Amino acid sequence: WLQLEANYQSARQRAIELEALGSHTDLVDLFPYKELAKRGAVNFGATKVDKLQELFKFFRVADADALRAVALAPSLYRLSPAFSADGGALAAWLRLAELEAAEISAAPFDAAACRDALPTMRALSALPGVDWVEPLTELAASVGIAVVILQELPGCRVNGATRWLSQDKAMVVLSLRHRRNDIFWFTLMHELCHVLRHSKKETFIDAKSSGINPELVEKEKRIAEDQARQSGKPEAMIEKIATGKLEAFFKDMSLISQPWVREPKKTITDLIKETGKAAGTEITVTRFVRFALGDA
Repeated sequence: WLQLEANYQSARQRAIELEALGSHTDLVDLFPYKELAKRGAVNFGATKVDKLQELFKFFRVADADALRAVALAPSLYRLSPAFSADGGALAAWLRLAELEAAEISAAPFDAAACRDALPTMRALSALPGVDWVEPLTELAASVGIAVVILQELPGCRVNGATRWLSQDKAMVVLSLRHRRNDIFWFTLMHELCHVLRHSKKETFIDAKSSGINPELVEKEKRIAEDQARQSGKPEAMIEKIATGKLEAFFKDMSLISQPWVREPKKTITDLIKETGKAAGTEITVTRFVRFALGDA
C-alpha cells in the first residue's frame, strides 16, 4: 500500500509539473529548435513540453524563468555597432560553442605568450585550403584560448564572439559566415584583441553586418580613440567615446542604418523586417554599394 501511495503521489506531482510547463511552451519558439535537433544537440521531441524540457537540459537550467533569461542574455552582451541578431539563436550558438570548447584541452591563459603568438597566427592565413585549422587551434590552446569554428544558426548573423569560460581559459568562436578569408582572419584578430584588452566578465559579439569593409571600421575606431586621447579624456572613457563615434559613422555609411526616404522615422532595417514579415520569410541584405555625389 505504501508503495502504491508513493507511486500515486509521484505521478500526481509529475502531472502538476507538466501542466505548469505547458504555460511556458512559447519559450520553445525563441530558439532555433529544429536546427539544434538536426545537429544532435537536442532530441526532436513529440510535443512542445518535450522540447521545452530538452532545452532545459541543453542550456543546463532548472526552470522556465531561467530559460527565458538565457534567451534575453545576448541583449546584455557587448555587441558590435550595427549588430542585429535573434537573441535565442545567438544564445544557442554560444552554447554549442561552449560545449565544443569544453572538449579542447588548453594551457592556463598567458597574455604575454598570446601576444607573442599573434604574428605566427597571422602567417597561418597563407596556408592553402584548411591546412591552417589544426596549427591555429593548437597554437591558441597553448596560450589558453579554445578556438572553435562553428556554423552559425539561422537568425544568428554573427561572425565571431569571445567569452571567458574560466579565469584561465578563453573561448573564441568563429562562424565563417561570409565564406571569405579576409573577414575570417580579421574577425579572429579582433576577437583576440578582446581577449587581451577587456574584462574576463564580459562577452563580446561581432557581426560586422553593416557591409562596410572591416579594415575601414577599425581605422575609424583608431581615429576616434586617438582624438579622445588628444582631447585629454580619461583612458577609462576612451572605449565608450570611440563606440559612440562609430555608431554615428555606421549611420552615415551603412545602408541598413539609414532612414527610409519615404518614411524617415523608419530605418532600412525596420523596412527589411516589415517586408520579410509580410512575405512570410527572412530577408537579408547581402551586398550594397554606396555612391557619393561630389567634385570629380
